[in-house]
Amino acid sequence: MSNFRFGTQNPIPYRDGNYGIDVRLSGHGNISTENDVTEDEQNLIKAKAIHALQVALSNISAQGASCLELQRYVSQINQSITEALAKDGYKCHVVMANIMPDEVSRQLIDKYKRAAAVTNPAAADLAMRNEAMRAQMVAQSAQPQVMAQAAVGVQAAVAANRPKFCTNCGAPTGPAGKFCSNCGSQLF
Repeated sequence: MSNFRFGTQNPIPYRDGNYGIDVRLSGHGNISTENDVTEDEQNLIKAKAIHALQVALSNISAQGASCLELQRYVSQINQSITEALAKDGYKCHVVMANIMPDEVSRQLIDKYKRAAAVTNPAAADLAMRNEAMRAQMVAQSAQPQVMAQAAVGVQAAVAANRPKFCTNCGAPTGPAGKFCSNCGSQLF
């Protein structure tokens, strides 16, 4: 059994479906083979894996996916590379660790995001509201216990400040009194 890393030496071109721009991607991962392989075989498998990665990314791009969403497709990419290697007679297991745009492409995407915010403020505002709503939903899902504790605390504070009355004569009593000042009965 052999385990080895592979990765893109040169960026892979990718047409971003969200922004309609061409970006360059880099990625790396691990390959495990059932049998021991020589260094030359490893290099051949790596080259075939990179080619299969390019094909998989091309198919994903054709679906209109943004390069910023590629982590969602990692299992599909792993399967595509594994199947391509199997067709060539290599029994391997592939795990992509990371696929991301290079620095120049990230800057270009940021530029397009800022331009979209300027040219279409309503869309930018909607995107910001959606992001804020997503963050709020995450925060709220973590807060039921906090909210329950706060409700108990509020109820206790209201009960402590609520006026008390003597159960015997009905006269109002102070919050700290143990006996009614009007009839002398013990307060509960």
